[in-house]
Formats: sequence, C-alpha cells, structure tokens
Amino acid sequence: MSHRLDFATTQATEFVDITDRIRDEVRRAGLRNGRVHLQSLHTTLGLAINENEPLLLHDFESLLDRLAPAGAGYEHDDFARRFEIPIDEPANGHAHCRQLLLSAFATLMVEDGDLVLGRWQSLFAVELDGPRQRQVALQLDGEIVRRDEKVSLEALVELELARQLMVDPEPVASPMRRLRRSSTTTTSTRARIAGVGRPSPRPKDRSGRSPSATTTSRRRRG
Repeated sequence: MSHRLDFATTQATEFVDITDRIRDEVRRAGLRNGRVHLQSLHTTLGLAINENEPLLLHDFESLLDRLAPAGAGYEHDDFARRFEIPIDEPANGHAHCRQLLLSAFATLMVEDGDLVLGRWQSLFAVELDGPRQRQVALQLDGEIVRRDEKVSLEALVELELARQLMVDPEPVASPMRRLRRSSTTTTSTRARIAGVGRPSPRPKDRSGRSPSATTTSRRRRG
C-alpha cells in the first residue's frame, strides 16, 4: 500500500515532526503488524529519528551549519559551469551536502497497530533549503486488517460453536441442555417466590359468596 505525505515548510532549515501523521496513515490503512517505509522525494530534504526538544533541534541546526555552511564556495553554485539551469535555481550546494549527512530513507516497525518508537523518539522530515512544498513517499506492508474484515468476539464464539457442533455436537449440546434446565428451574423458583405473600382467596359459603359479602347483605336486610 503506497501513499504520499505532502506538507509545507516555513524555514530555510527546519525539523518537521511527522510522527503523528505517519501514525494516522498506519491506522487509516489498518496495518496491524509490519513496517512503514519512507523515502524523501527531494535531494535537499532528509529524514531523521531523534528527540523533539527545541534546544536540541537548535543544536542540530548549528551542527549542520558548521559541517556544511552556506556560501562556502560550492561548485554546485557556480552556474557559469553548469548546463540547463532553471531560472529560479537557488545557490543551495550547502543543502545538498547537508542532506548527504542525513538520510533520504527510513523504515519503522509497526506492532499492535502502532509505531515502534522509544519514549523520546520522533520522526523528522528535515528541511535543508526552505521554505518549500515537500513530499515524502510511504509504503506499508505486513498484516493489514480492514474495517470491514474485523470480526467481533461474539461472532468468533458463534463461529467456533457452530464448527464444534458440526464435528462433534455432544460436548457443546450437553452444556446447553444443562443451561436450559437451569434456566427452567430458575424461572419456576422465581414464580414460587413471587407467589409468597399474596393474600389467599377467601372461602365462600354455600351460596358462592364470600363471608364478608354475606355479612354485608345481612346488615342491609336488618
């Protein structure tokens, strides 16, 4: 499964944390266990895994500037010696050299539907010649479970019971019969309990009327 991650940078040198966006892609794809392969599609955009701490990121920028400072006389910036140069070609020899110090590729493991990263690890797209529109290619491979393929636990239990009934019904049928008997017994017991405490019907005399009704009738006659 392939995808492209598009984003814009705002600084000449910038560490863009794309960890959460990669996590979103993993969840959207339904990747349960496997790997995410990433590749920068630019020669002045690198990839790196490190800690997202502002002061540390400033240290990284200072390190890149010391190792490949801008305007240090790169032959790549000598446009008089190059052919077919675009009109808007920047003098960015330093950015290409800095990308060589990083990497254009990264592979992350996925377990239980999430990226395998240490507590302080983040994935960065490192802008070396911004600001620009950038793109990183992704490929996901491994155990992919789509939403329409997810089966509930209840459905799995039903499928297993059906399978066992087809192979040997007695181990499944016997507990079910006991459950039915238990359910019937419980219902009968509840009915008996519900009947306790109800007033018993009053006895009737020979005329078919209850004593209270007979007494009331006699009083009216007197």
